[in-house]
Amino acid sequence: MFISDYNLLAWKLLESYNFLNSPQVVIIFGSRGLGKTTLLKKISNKMRQTATRTVLIDAEKFATRYAFAAQTGQLKAFRRSVRSCDLLLLDNLHSLKGKERSIEELFHTYESIIAKGGKAVITFCSDRPSYEFLGERFASRLKCGLGISLLEPSEHEVIRFFHYYLNKRLPGHDITIKDNLTYLPKNLHKIIEHIERITQNPADSEHETLKTTFVKKSMDYEVRLLINQISEYFGVEESKLLGNSRSSTVVKSRYMLYLILHELYDYSFKDIAQHFLKDSSNMKRQSFIIKDKNKEEFERLCHKLYNQLTTDNNLNQEYC
Repeated sequence: MFISDYNLLAWKLLESYNFLNSPQVVIIFGSRGLGKTTLLKKISNKMRQTATRTVLIDAEKFATRYAFAAQTGQLKAFRRSVRSCDLLLLDNLHSLKGKERSIEELFHTYESIIAKGGKAVITFCSDRPSYEFLGERFASRLKCGLGISLLEPSEHEVIRFFHYYLNKRLPGHDITIKDNLTYLPKNLHKIIEHIERITQNPADSEHETLKTTFVKKSMDYEVRLLINQISEYFGVEESKLLGNSRSSTVVKSRYMLYLILHELYDYSFKDIAQHFLKDSSNMKRQSFIIKDKNKEEFERLCHKLYNQLTTDNNLNQEYC
């Protein structure tokens, strides 16, 4: 991880983070693309070496899973999976603005974890976080927490980060950079994307295009998109696809959804099962059984989805 003056305080928190002695809640805030998510992942990895039960989740994904659980009658399972943790690592709290029910659910989740001696580390994308949208009760809890700011990196730090990640991407290579580094963005994530583009091998690029025909955005996005398309393709109601119906057509369409997420969007069955609150080993086994029995139909569905998504993307670009 790249360490400099702009994130030094947050890094010291990470290095010294001890569950027993830490504050009830820590808020890490700063502008977009400064490594807040990376810090949460580092804390999560550190906690794996201890007996601390940890949940790392993006706030928007929390809202989506809550809505899905409420719609399918699986709230108890959802709450049990989140509230049973000792340490809640919540990313991008700001993304819940306007989602009152999700905020209320998160508040009770937070209260449940804290009441049994748990802790929370939360990230907020803003150099001056405001918690009013959370309501007075929740906001007051967070205002009493420890706030750690990620500063805006200096021009010198940005250039150092560019070379740091370039060497990480291609260690041992002597690369001539034609870019004017004084115009690099302060968003370090965008610098990473830029380096990935300029160092990509043409052969790798061709292989990647073939491998990722379906471009990933986020599982929440893909699930919403695919549920609509698959429900229409098989002629089943979305509520049944997401529910517990055991109709052969519904079951087949449900597992087609899992297969496409796994094979074409490259999500692991563990992640897919966690999203749908299912058992991953059974999901994996049944998915391949369904695929073996319906190989041609699976290929037709993939082809239809590809044509549909390509058409939609072209329309979107035309009107951008």
